[in-house]
Amino acid sequence: MHEFTARLQLHDIDWNMRFYNNGAQNGYYPDGVSEFLKTKGKDLFFRAQTSFTEKYHNLIVGFESTAFLYNGDDAHYANIDMNTWAAPNEQSHYDLNPWLEFVVNKPVFNIATYAQYISPKIFDKLQITTSVRFDRMFFDYVDLSTTSKPEKSKSFQMITPRIAIVYSLSNNLVLKAIYGKAFRTPSPTEMFGYNTFTLASNINELKPELVTNLDLSLDWELSQRFNVRINSFLVNFENQIAYSVANKNLSTNIYSLKTCGAEVGAQYASKSFTTFSNLSYAYRYDEDILDSTIVVSKARVTWAPSVLAKLGVLYKFNRFSFSALGYYQNRVYRRNSDKFNEMSLYRPLDYVKGWFSINVKGSYKVTKKSEFSLQVNNMLNSERYSLKNNQYLFDYRLEGRAVIGEYVLRF
Repeated sequence: MHEFTARLQLHDIDWNMRFYNNGAQNGYYPDGVSEFLKTKGKDLFFRAQTSFTEKYHNLIVGFESTAFLYNGDDAHYANIDMNTWAAPNEQSHYDLNPWLEFVVNKPVFNIATYAQYISPKIFDKLQITTSVRFDRMFFDYVDLSTTSKPEKSKSFQMITPRIAIVYSLSNNLVLKAIYGKAFRTPSPTEMFGYNTFTLASNINELKPELVTNLDLSLDWELSQRFNVRINSFLVNFENQIAYSVANKNLSTNIYSLKTCGAEVGAQYASKSFTTFSNLSYAYRYDEDILDSTIVVSKARVTWAPSVLAKLGVLYKFNRFSFSALGYYQNRVYRRNSDKFNEMSLYRPLDYVKGWFSINVKGSYKVTKKSEFSLQVNNMLNSERYSLKNNQYLFDYRLEGRAVIGEYVLRF
């Protein structure tokens, strides 16, 4: 069987931004900082894939490519000079050079080839799935770090393998082991930002992200309707890209994290009723920090919850259906580098407290082509916060109770 896919995406940005109020940074910005950007880019994706099956042996082979193209901005200006970053003065309007000046009219290519093999069941017990993928990103760019602005070339590439072994201990008990690697190249906004307050890029030093994972799980089918899964995992996330406070929000590989944990889940399904639940726990056992403003936390998960739990139900009766989803996350710890004097006047010092929320939805099929539904998000109106890292005066408050009515008519 042969498959072909093509996709053209057009990306439009129309931003009118205010970064600092008048007199910010102890008067360094007397008129604050404002920036306007209207720009666009496009990318073209293509994939060709074929599969072969012979005596329960299955092979999939494919090729894919993406080309990103940026031709400059429709409008880009600010009230300070973001081309040279000279000190603010009485001038209030500056026309700015391109937002992604490194690659104006220079396409950025990503290509990949991949193959996957699925074996038949060996002795009716063992099945093996193996795959390998080769990725390469390459492009020409203008080196803006020197006055001569020479044209240079750059590329990233990597081979990432994956293997999954499935062994049937019995008719209703299955053991799975998975090892794999994943590779992500920097995005255009992480790599090519220039002449702007929105982005800062280090094209010469930024590296791709690399994830290595190992999973071991047990699936137990207690009946045709009820099954349980237990999974343990180990993840090594290298060169994670984020904004570096130490480098004025430069997109940087700021840390590598090593995390292990376990998950347990259960599901029951009948003709009219379905329910599922899962619980996960993560433990940070090592990390390397490359940003001098971030304090290491080698033995505790920070900036994200370490415990997550979900419970969901779905009930259908004739034209009616009802669903509910409960979600819980435990407290989210800060790093010591997030804290500052008198911080407790604005937000909790050590962590953002955990919270629980419930979303419910009921619907009624009026006809085969029309349906009315009523949905309530955060039904309990729980006070929920998402942690803001680094030294800021706030955390992000999440939405309170929201009621949504919808009528859908299909043609």
